[in-house]
Amino acid sequence: MLRKVSPVSRIALNALRAIPRLCLRKVPRSSSNCVTKATMGLVAYLSTLSETMGINLSVYGVYRVLVRAGLVKPRKHRPRKKPVYYQMLYPGQRVQMDAKYMPKIRLGDRPEPYKEYQYTAIDDCTRLRFVWVCQELSPANSVDFAFRMLTFFPFPVEEVQTDHGTEFTYIFMPWVNKPHPFEEFLKGSGIRHKLIPIATPKQNGKVERSHRTDDEEFYNQKGFRKPAKRRKELSRFLDFYNNQRPHSALDWMTPLEKLWSFPEYQGITPSLKSVTYV
Repeated sequence: MLRKVSPVSRIALNALRAIPRLCLRKVPRSSSNCVTKATMGLVAYLSTLSETMGINLSVYGVYRVLVRAGLVKPRKHRPRKKPVYYQMLYPGQRVQMDAKYMPKIRLGDRPEPYKEYQYTAIDDCTRLRFVWVCQELSPANSVDFAFRMLTFFPFPVEEVQTDHGTEFTYIFMPWVNKPHPFEEFLKGSGIRHKLIPIATPKQNGKVERSHRTDDEEFYNQKGFRKPAKRRKELSRFLDFYNNQRPHSALDWMTPLEKLWSFPEYQGITPSLKSVTYV
């Protein structure tokens, strides 16, 4: 059965066939009036159609016409590997941790914008999350955040997963002849520290996705002019994220409902009141 061709495609196809055959086959390099098929790409075809026939099509439109006419071989698409999704079996088995830049704030006559950073920890199993705001990323602040995180989560944490940022490890600073305070704190608390492979943020995908949610549902929705107000609203958003916002990855349960699905944590509601937040 023949496939129907639209009028525009038919005109484009006729225009392409009208191009001299000499210009579509290989010719000696000394010939300056023609273009070889090997060097005449889709953009050149598109330019020829526009200049000679007054036909304006997209590059992909011309490509489809050429494929149907048998003048161009269709591209072979490599099958994409299916991503392997994993999830921890119980709360605290692994916590993903990362830090992000917060949108800058202009304060009065201050020449430079005010900068703040957001530390984030998310439980791999329940998606229960804790965030904390500071003015710089440093090993000391990472230890401070980890201490607050352990106070907030109602379950023991077995492993913390981070990237190779200097706020988390000195692994790429061999000239530093002392242990990293953050790694020492985890070791002293009986928590394993796992580093993801270099340049693979998708290995920390749950915390990265939560940062995208922060941007889409919080930072991009509200314009803040005062850091104190933004911190207060961020704590409210965190409470909404944990207790009211359903997650598709949890079969549309909230992180709190997922936590309650484990008998030992039924009725336990983590509260920011248990943490010295600011």
